[in-house]
Amino acid sequence: MLVFAVGLMVLTYFGTVTLGVMQPAMQADFGISDTEALWIINIYMLALALCTAPAGRLADRYGHRRLGLAGVALIALGSLLGALTTNYWGLLASLGLQGVGAAPLYPVAAAVISANVAGKNLGRAMGTWGSLGTLTLGFIPLIAGVITDTVSWRLVFGIAVVGAAAVYLIGAIYVDDDKARPDPAPAARPKWDYTGTAALFVGLSCLLVGIMQALVWTWTSAGTIALIVAGVVVLTGFVIYELRSADPLLNLGLMKDKIFAAATIVLFFVQFVVTSYVIYMTTFYQAVFGLSAMAAGAFMLLNYGFVSLNSPAGGRLTDRHGPRPATLLGLACLVVAPLLVTLLAGLDNFWIFIPSLLALGAAQGYAFSALIPTASHRLAPEVRGQGQGLVTTVRWVGGALGTTVLGVAIAHINVIKERTEDTVQASIDGYRFGFLVATVFAAAGLVLAAILVRQARPARTR
Repeated sequence: MLVFAVGLMVLTYFGTVTLGVMQPAMQADFGISDTEALWIINIYMLALALCTAPAGRLADRYGHRRLGLAGVALIALGSLLGALTTNYWGLLASLGLQGVGAAPLYPVAAAVISANVAGKNLGRAMGTWGSLGTLTLGFIPLIAGVITDTVSWRLVFGIAVVGAAAVYLIGAIYVDDDKARPDPAPAARPKWDYTGTAALFVGLSCLLVGIMQALVWTWTSAGTIALIVAGVVVLTGFVIYELRSADPLLNLGLMKDKIFAAATIVLFFVQFVVTSYVIYMTTFYQAVFGLSAMAAGAFMLLNYGFVSLNSPAGGRLTDRHGPRPATLLGLACLVVAPLLVTLLAGLDNFWIFIPSLLALGAAQGYAFSALIPTASHRLAPEVRGQGQGLVTTVRWVGGALGTTVLGVAIAHINVIKERTEDTVQASIDGYRFGFLVATVFAAAGLVLAAILVRQARPARTR
C-alpha cells in the first residue's frame, strides 16, 4: 500500500521535476522558439490544474483506487506518446495527457493511506509517505538529467511508462480501498456540476493562454486583453455560482472557516513560487552557466534533501506551537530563495546559489508541514475530502499560474534585451526579472500569512 502511495506521489510531480531538466534538449530537437518552449511546461501544469477538481468528484463517485489506476494508465499512455512523437504538437498532446492523468493521484494516495491505516498510526504513515516520496523525487531530476545527456529525453518518458506500469500492477493486485465503502445508488450521488466544470475550464484557460500569448500578441493587443479579461470575469462568475450551488464542483463554503481559508490562500502563494522556482532554476543553470542537464538535476537534489530534513522539524514546531511559527518561518525562507537568485544572477559562479536552493527546501519543509495538516484538521470528517480537493485545486492553480507568469516574465525581458545585449546577458536579465516576480509573490504570501494565520484550537466545519 505504501509503495503504491509513494508511486502515485512520484508520478504526480514527475512532470514538474523533469520538464525543466529536459526542456532545453526538447527545444533543440524540435527547433522551436523560446515562446513555444514555454508551452512544454505550461501545458502540463494547465491540464493538471484544470482536471484536479473534476478528478476529485469522480474519485468520490467511483472510488479512489479505481480513479488512481485510471490516472496512472493515462500517464503511461501520455509518456509512451511523448517517447515516440516526432513533432512539437505531438509532444504537447502527450504532456497534456500526462497532466490529466496526474490530476487525481496525490489526493488518491492520501485517501488510500487513510483507508488502510488505523487512526492512531495515520500520522506516522502520512509522514513516512511524504518523506519517502520527497526523497524519491529528489533523485528524479538527476536521473532524468543523466539520461538526457547520455541517451535522449525520450528514454526518460520510456522509463516513466515502465514505472507507471509497475505502480498500476501494485495498485491493481495489492490495494483495495473501496471495498468497505458501498457504491452509492445513482439517485443518491451528488449531481455533476456541469456549469461549474465548464466555467473553471474556460476561465482558467482564457487567463493562462492570454498571459502566454502576450509574448506573441503584446500586452496591449485586443486578443491578449480580451482573453485575460474574459478569464477573470468567468472565474469570478465561477466563484459566485459555486457559493450558491447545492452540489458544487468545489465546496467554497468551506472557506467560511477563517483558519482553513487562511491556510488555503497562503498555500496558493507557496505553490506559485515553489513550482516555478523548481522548474526555472534548472533551466537557469543550463541557459546561463551552460551546465549539463545532469548537473542541473544534481543541484536540485540538494533542495529535495533539505525538504526531507526540515519537514519533521516543521511538523514538531506545528504540534507544539500551532501553525503560525512554522508558517512564518517557511514563508520567510520562501522570500529569501528567489531573492538570492535575483541579487546574485549576474555573478559568474553557480555554486553561490546553493543557499537559495536550501532556503527553498526549508520553505517547503516548514510551510507545507504546517499549512496542509492545519487545513485538513479544521474540517469535519464528512467534508474533509471536499476540503482536500479544494486545497489541492488551489495549489495546482497557483503552480500553473506561477510557471506561466515567471516563464512569460523571463522570456519577455530576454527578447527585449537580446536586441541590445549578448544572448547570455539577456538571459541573465530575464531570469533576474523572473525571480524578482517570484520574490514579490513570496513576500505577498508572507504578509498574508502574518495577517491571516492565527493560533487556534481545531474546529470542525460542517
